[in-house]
Amino acid sequence: MGFVSVLTLQEQESSILGYNIKLKNYNEIAKTRVLTPGELGDALNIARLRKVQILDVLTKNTSLFAKLILDSALISSLTDSVKGEIESFVEKSGRINIEHVDDFDGNNGKFLFSFKENDALFDIYLIESIYEPFSSDDLLQFSGYKLGNSVLIMDL
Repeated sequence: MGFVSVLTLQEQESSILGYNIKLKNYNEIAKTRVLTPGELGDALNIARLRKVQILDVLTKNTSLFAKLILDSALISSLTDSVKGEIESFVEKSGRINIEHVDDFDGNNGKFLFSFKENDALFDIYLIESIYEPFSSDDLLQFSGYKLGNSVLIMDL
């Protein structure tokens, strides 16, 4: 990902909620008339800025990410270019890969989860309420939200 935020989670939440409102406003305008190229560009830029911040939130707090997900009706009515920058609901199945990484300096070990679909590798994050035990190479059927190459699993 490469982006490290200097904002607190609370500041990121506020910023993302602001982006959500702006996208909703552009969508309301689009219901009454065709957006100008400038307005379309602005909406796409807002979606891209939101994407960077919400992906950072996903790596830190999956429950907050889930709270910030756009309404599915709004997502479905956005332009295709903007939809490409917004989370989408998915139902998938695939073999999970689990790696443990540790820098052996204190308590910095963590598990990284991923799954492969066709030739694409997706990073997996689990909503905090999932306590299902599984191991690498298990076949999982799940639903959640995909954004870029990251997926938040909401239900197994």
